Amino acid sequence: MNFIYAFVCGGIICLIAHFIFEKTKVRIPVFLTFSICFGGLLTMLGIMTLFVQVASGGIIVMIIDAGEALYWGMVSLLAGDASVLFGFLSLLLFAMLLGIIGGIINYKKSVKL
Repeated sequence: MNFIYAFVCGGIICLIAHFIFEKTKVRIPVFLTFSICFGGLLTMLGIMTLFVQVASGGIIVMIIDAGEALYWGMVSLLAGDASVLFGFLSLLLFAMLLGIIGGIINYKKSVKL
């Protein structure tokens, strides 16, 4: 039954996100930033915890769950736990490396040797 809940909840969120993305015609980075901030807002209001309890797999893989992770990371950081900062910095480094590698691959595809 958990798989059905995860599938339905994840599908509904994808449907809503795709509808918003198609109707507003915003750029992808803006939409992703909005989704992460929306996940943080849902976590702050306590709604995200309910979603995770009902359909854990369907919610955890979404981009809005990154907002939940950022929210709880900031709460821990403000509470004095500095070990979270290492996680944020390593995630930032990982994202930068992926961008650099993607740029190199894209450059090599566009240049004919």
